[in-house]
Amino acid sequence: MPSNRVIESVYLGQFSSIDKVNSSTLYKPGELGARAAINNTEWQFVQLDSGATASNAVGVVAVGQAAYWKDKSKYLVTNDLRQAVGASGGCRNEVAGVFQVAATAGNYCWVQQKGRSVNSIVLKSASPNIGDWIVADNTASTAQFDIVAIATAPTVQSYGKAAASGSTVTSIAADLDVPGIP
Repeated sequence: MPSNRVIESVYLGQFSSIDKVNSSTLYKPGELGARAAINNTEWQFVQLDSGATASNAVGVVAVGQAAYWKDKSKYLVTNDLRQAVGASGGCRNEVAGVFQVAATAGNYCWVQQKGRSVNSIVLKSASPNIGDWIVADNTASTAQFDIVAIATAPTVQSYGKAAASGSTVTSIAADLDVPGIP
């Protein structure tokens, strides 16, 4: 286990940047769960659950989807909130980060946790304003986020703020603030 350390030198292998890593093997198994800080963004290295396939109701991972913790001790994530920690009701508070690559089921990737989202996040159709809270949506068979107006207190964990405005949009730039785990 990485013990809450931020690694200084991220191994990317054949991939061009941290948001493109989608590897079937670990270069250094001890780095699973490690965190990295790059250009005002923070990331955590995780493994995608092998069940994130087209046959699942949520389907394969798409860029900008919410990554939910499935097993924190193994740094295992899923895009299916029904499989997440606290699936009986607390899963909206168990976001691990945002997928910035269309990761393959069972592979290892980095999820973004802090900073301006590299790609737009997947959003339940909404009309956000800059500064509105970003929260996990609880609609079954989705891995998307929802908006809570800035003047309204969120009833679940907030994962950042909208960084743009829009009318009936399904994706948006966000300033992320997802807590990582050691």
